[in-house]
Amino acid sequence: MWEQPGDRRAAGERGLKRPPASADGGLLRPALELAWAVAKLGEEAVPPVRAPKALQPLLTHARLTATAFRTIRRVVDEDAGFRERVAAVADEGDELGRAGWLFLHRPEGWDGELGALEAAGAESAAEWEEQREERTARRRLEGAEEAKRRAEQEARQARAATERVSQELAGERRARRETEAARAELAGRVQSLERAVDAAERLAAEGSEAAAARADQATEEARALRAALSAAEDELARLRRERQTATATSPADIDVAATSATAGAARPGVVARPTSTWTR
Repeated sequence: MWEQPGDRRAAGERGLKRPPASADGGLLRPALELAWAVAKLGEEAVPPVRAPKALQPLLTHARLTATAFRTIRRVVDEDAGFRERVAAVADEGDELGRAGWLFLHRPEGWDGELGALEAAGAESAAEWEEQREERTARRRLEGAEEAKRRAEQEARQARAATERVSQELAGERRARRETEAARAELAGRVQSLERAVDAAERLAAEGSEAAAARADQATEEARALRAALSAAEDELARLRRERQTATATSPADIDVAATSATAGAARPGVVARPTSTWTR
């Protein structure tokens, strides 16, 4: 049987079969498709059996449209000879159905019965269409609810991500403040250490100068002491020589002179002198 686009989709929708629509031939669609097939096969036969002129442009169609179905119905209605050719191969027990059989064979009262069948079919088609629209609306509602649920979930995830980023940013800012504070503290400590080093260097310089001055003073004092000692030794040697050469010298006077020379040597710049000598 010729199949219009959308029939397979509609038939599989929730397990319900779409009733024939009047635009697609309605209940007469199987009969109209049969008429189209009979016309096509007649043209291909040898010798060919010519189809009605109005049907010939439709025989090359790969798909029958609503306009094509209306043309076929008009030709079957108006061309009794062609209708009889089609009725000769039509059987009510096939997919042709009662309406198609009535349309082709046209027994007495056929038009009333066919009208009733078409009215019932139209009502069934309208009911099916209403159910289809209801199912479509329900699916759209379910889709909208699912989209809303996904949007809410994504919004929650976005809020959580925003909160997480805010916390991370706050942590980074806190760490930066702590780092800056630690850097400032270290900079202060470095400055303090630099000042301490400068002060230590100044003190060391000052201490070196004072130590050098003290060393110079001690050197001078030592030089004076060595000179005094040398003078005392010279004086003592002179006294000894004088004692050796003196003919009469008092031992007590010699000891006094030695003691005076030693005491003078202990005081820088003081030269010991003899207190007394024996003379003849």
